[in-house]
Amino acid sequence: MPGYTILILDTNILLFSLPMVVTLPVESLCWIVVIPLPTIMEVDGLTLNTNPLDKVAKAVIVFVVGHVHFHTDLLKVKTSHGNYLS
Repeated sequence: MPGYTILILDTNILLFSLPMVVTLPVESLCWIVVIPLPTIMEVDGLTLNTNPLDKVAKAVIVFVVGHVHFHTDLLKVKTSHGNYLS
């Protein structure tokens, strides 16, 4: 898509910059945000731990699940085979 930038988010960006991710890329409708499926799997695994990251990881999962269905053109989950989940 001409004029669009694709942002690929990794685990660290999701865990430590979630407020920026929520407000800037997805809600601004200017960028396509791609989250690799292994990143989501890693974050999901962190929700099982009892450490300071488990609450943040749960918030990330809630964000992704809540937004991936409503922003299908702007927030995508990509598998290691190059397919997108919907």
